[in-house]
Amino acid sequence: MCGRSKVTIAWLLGAAIWRLLPAPASRVLAQSAICGQFADVPSSSVFCPYILEAFVTGITQGTSPSTFAPDDVVSRDQAATLLARTMDQTLSRAAVRIAIAKPWNPGSPAGGIATDVGGPVNDIIADATYLWIARGDGKVLKLNAADRRLLETWTLSSGSPQKLGMFAGQMWILDEQARLQTFNPSSAPTSPVTLFTSAATGVIGGDLTLAFDGANVWMASSFGPKIFIYPPLGSSGTTITVGANVDGMIFDGTYMWVLLADSTLVKMSPPAQGAPPAAAETVVLPGAVNDCRMVYDGSNIWVPVSVTGTLYVVRPSLNQMSPSLIVQSQAIPDVAQPFVAAFDGEHVLIGGSANGAVALYQATNLSLIGTFPSGAIGVRSIASDGRTFSLGDYLGTRFYQF
Repeated sequence: MCGRSKVTIAWLLGAAIWRLLPAPASRVLAQSAICGQFADVPSSSVFCPYILEAFVTGITQGTSPSTFAPDDVVSRDQAATLLARTMDQTLSRAAVRIAIAKPWNPGSPAGGIATDVGGPVNDIIADATYLWIARGDGKVLKLNAADRRLLETWTLSSGSPQKLGMFAGQMWILDEQARLQTFNPSSAPTSPVTLFTSAATGVIGGDLTLAFDGANVWMASSFGPKIFIYPPLGSSGTTITVGANVDGMIFDGTYMWVLLADSTLVKMSPPAQGAPPAAAETVVLPGAVNDCRMVYDGSNIWVPVSVTGTLYVVRPSLNQMSPSLIVQSQAIPDVAQPFVAAFDGEHVLIGGSANGAVALYQATNLSLIGTFPSGAIGVRSIASDGRTFSLGDYLGTRFYQF
């Protein structure tokens, strides 16, 4: 909005639907004198096709069964609601599940499929074709994502894989002693190569976190304030010290967000030209935090906190002149010790490490769709390939797909 100009509902819907939705059949002008059922909009109006599309898709219902009030001024909260509904429509039409004729809600327990992988699941990641599972007995499994068929197994020469990452064409592994290991996922299974030990990185074992900024691998632990940053094409890395123990890390495409045990979420710029990363912003969370696996959905960072059972949703600012915001802070019902979050393109699924229950949220409006038992005893890992969620039982031997 520029200056003191007013935005009407007809103009707003026209602009939003034109940009965000595919060309609707309703853009063919109505054959009657009025626009659909709305007597106050002529069929000749340039906005008629957009009004009909908004009505048919449920974005708006008008002011009565026969009136639309196209010249009414739109308030900011009304505009936000209409745009959010439009975004929901866009996500639903673009969803992989819709394309493969699986439109049902991924939160349906009836859709769950259990697969026994022979050991506790410490982590799961997806690369769109395969699922990779870190098994607690020192093995990394490669499974076909479509049918959960075991394809190959890598065995660590020592240690247990705690965290996995597929970065720069390599599989990266953090074991329980904070050793960074790697292997080529396209080669025949051999023992992963140990690149760095805790003595070299300063990162000690414990609850570990692993992230990638497009050029560097970041590793840290909730047992200490050290972050080790390693460029895969280099021969050595850099260790930096932050203000508190590191409880999690996630990259948003521009900045690395580091969750610290002092309840701060620090936005850090990736290192450039050998310089250490710099803190660009700090968001203070209003309650205690502990180690967790956050997720970024393209707009928001979802932070599940098991110590308080709270969900924080933080929206990174795209404007350097305005701060990032905590847009949601609420208790997660039914999920004991929420620990991990994953995003499938439409929904965010949060899993509990104490009871295996999960909570499903709509990503666009942050609303809770529902909670249900996953079948697992405890969940510390969830991955999505855009079709299904896969979650691992770290207290059992199965993973589940929904």
